[in-house]
Amino acid sequence: MTAYVVELIKMWRSSIYGISDDPRRFRERVIFYHNEANYLLKMLFDSSFIRDSFLKKYLTFSKHFDPFNLKPAMILERNKNRDEIEEIFFELIRPT
Repeated sequence: MTAYVVELIKMWRSSIYGISDDPRRFRERVIFYHNEANYLLKMLFDSSFIRDSFLKKYLTFSKHFDPFNLKPAMILERNKNRDEIEEIFFELIRPT
């Protein structure tokens, strides 16, 4: 979902840039604000709450910067002997 939102914001920016023929338009920063914050910057750090949730009992999260939470999916994908709970999580978070 995060990657999808980023793609939508990129399309939104392109549409804003496309409104004007002024070549200076690309120097202007078009920022998508949500709840009075730059959404693209905010979401980089917003996902940290997931690491501290009850999910840490079931999934292995990265100790480093991982805004798309790819590490849990990569670990589950490598594990061919997933138990039932791991299989459910894998189906939910598997990258497409």
